[in-house]
Amino acid sequence: MIVTNHGRRRMHDRIGVTKGVSRKTAEKALNFGITHAEAKGSLKRYMDAVFLQKRNANNMRFYSNSLFVFRGKTLVTVLPVKESICQNLEENVEEEPLKRYLKRIEKSGKAIKKKRELEERIQKEEEEKVSAELVNSINQFANFSHIPFHAESASITQNRAGLLYYSSSASFEITDLHAIQNWLKDHGYCVFLSKV
Repeated sequence: MIVTNHGRRRMHDRIGVTKGVSRKTAEKALNFGITHAEAKGSLKRYMDAVFLQKRNANNMRFYSNSLFVFRGKTLVTVLPVKESICQNLEENVEEEPLKRYLKRIEKSGKAIKKKRELEERIQKEEEEKVSAELVNSINQFANFSHIPFHAESASITQNRAGLLYYSSSASFEITDLHAIQNWLKDHGYCVFLSKV
């Protein structure tokens, strides 16, 4: 599988695919897209017109509402497909190929959703870890510095921003608060303090 520079640029310009995933997208189009033989109606006529215009484009696939034009297994360009064709695929694709195509698209959507859920879970676990580390570290600092301060919990993002809930005794003074704020700043945190 080869993606020409022109094909890569057209993928980026017309469907927003970045350079890093252009080859993978082209492979999906080649493997899972609707072929000329599977097309009918307006889509088939459009593919015919593209073939007559670009004689060396001997392998085309309709995929992701675009026409991927290949020469053998080399992606040459990506062309837009009219919205009316994309919205009426049952009129423009044979029945069995359409079922396979829609099933693949659905699986791809589920895979993307699972990946997103996994990434969100990992991010949440990382944020919980960062929050726990902050609570532990700030309490150690307060104990070492003899400041009557106790971090109860925190809600901190991976970029070290968030909210820290604390309790303190009556002897807690403004200078103690400044010491805590300075420690947070010195350790790269941008945290709001909230007394519980």
